[in-house]
Formats: sequence, structure tokens, C-alpha cells
Amino acid sequence: MFVFYSTYNTNDYEYSLVVLYGVINHFSTYIFDCALVAREDEDGYDWVLSVFLDAMEGKKPCSLVID
Repeated sequence: MFVFYSTYNTNDYEYSLVVLYGVINHFSTYIFDCALVAREDEDGYDWVLSVFLDAMEGKKPCSLVID
């Protein structure tokens, strides 16, 4: 399972904190990626996911939960 979590307007800089975490095969929680996004729009989130996929060599998660 893979979770995409984002805060909104909760810090002094008004950036969104995006945390990508999931459960690995040993049933423990693992943080895969964290990012501060200046613009909370489709392009900002697309950038976060594309950088994640590049780091994972194109391997996509089998399930996704979005908050």
C-alpha cells in the first residue's frame, strides 16, 4: 500500500508538505519521499510523483491511497 499525504497552508511559508509513505513487504511503515511544494496544483503534485517514479526506476506502486 502506498499513501500520498499532503498538508495545506499549515506553516509560515504557506508551502504544502507532501509525504509519500507505504507499507513494505515486512509489514512496516516506510517513508519513501518528502517534498515541499510551493504551488498546490496539478503541476506541483505531478512533479512530486514524477520525481518519485524516476527514483524508483519507473516501478509503480500496486495500490494508492490519497488523502
